Amino acid sequence: MAFDFIVNTPRKEYKNTFLQNVFLSIHFDKIDQTSVSCNFNENWEKYIRTTFNNLEPRSNFFSEPISISREDRVCTIVLSNGLIGALIGAKDYRSFVDNVLPQLYKLKTFLKDVLDSPKISSISVRKVNIWQFNSKDKGQIDSDALRKSIFSSQFLNKKVNGQLDDNEKKIPNMHKYEWKDVDNNILAIARTVFMPRRQDGTFAQVLDTEAIYMHNDIILENLEEKSILLNNILYELYHWCINSKILKIMEDNNTNSNG
Repeated sequence: MAFDFIVNTPRKEYKNTFLQNVFLSIHFDKIDQTSVSCNFNENWEKYIRTTFNNLEPRSNFFSEPISISREDRVCTIVLSNGLIGALIGAKDYRSFVDNVLPQLYKLKTFLKDVLDSPKISSISVRKVNIWQFNSKDKGQIDSDALRKSIFSSQFLNKKVNGQLDDNEKKIPNMHKYEWKDVDNNILAIARTVFMPRRQDGTFAQVLDTEAIYMHNDIILENLEEKSILLNNILYELYHWCINSKILKIMEDNNTNSNG
């Protein structure tokens, strides 16, 4: 694996984390509505009802993206033509295998039973960590000092080398870093965002990491394997980005994980 942050970090379950959500997404070739099988509508309605506890299909897959959430909104499934995904909140996240792979199974079933196994172009795993702080001091927050209190020296010294897309350009104070493993068709990304003081006196630092596998060899049968690989990469990348002080907080039984 051609990433400088891969050091085979021992797997560990932490008492506290700063994780906010995990997003698994699958891109596939868009489906031409005129070319779907005559059983499409029947398969679509059956999938929605059986997968989501007799939920009635309320909209057409081809007309608009569909978002289906649990009542507590901890887990959300997104279905659209060309992209499907699952968003899992920190409240419902214990491990990738326990909480993300069951959602991947729902997505695989949709691709197979409803869309008749379209060509998949990429799969990605994304994790967002947020350190939130409160301060009675109404002065300016030193964002550089805040970054140094969270991130490792090797991450702070890495040159910003990622090009922001149109949506990312709309976000103030964003920095983007990229690592490319050309031989294995994997792109790893770390985005950082400093969120200045809000009216409630809080401010925050965001670390948004993503690993993407892009190749024409992706099939339904190896989605689990690829997603686990990407999750392992994000585990290594996160540990490479944070410093020992943050790691100690995560291991401390008596620390509030919200910072």
